[in-house]
Amino acid sequence: KLYHIHVQANGRIQYEEIYDFEQEDLDEDDVMVLDSLEEIFVWIGKDATEFEIKEVQKKLEQHLKTKHREDAVVITVKQGEEPELFTSMFPAWDPNLLSTAPAYEAAKQKLAEANKSIED
Repeated sequence: KLYHIHVQANGRIQYEEIYDFEQEDLDEDDVMVLDSLEEIFVWIGKDATEFEIKEVQKKLEQHLKTKHREDAVVITVKQGEEPELFTSMFPAWDPNLLSTAPAYEAAKQKLAEANKSIED
């Protein structure tokens, strides 16, 4: 299971499970949690804040305690340093995808701006 975790403007943490996940679902602004049942990967996007990282780690500890999984192996993974054990959980992994991400983000931003002008 892949979870997208981000901190809202009011400081609350929002969890969203991503079904049929793929590499493109990893959000470099946030922290993602990949639970393979044997290992739990905490993937840290390059633009995630220290606050987000600390809050996710704290919430994850609480969650594991309530689910009686305190002995689960938690592996922290930084964007761009993904081990094979992590990448093998995805249907396809392109090590160069993140280097092309700025072009994708620019296109996404343009689309958002176009949509905003239509709404206004």
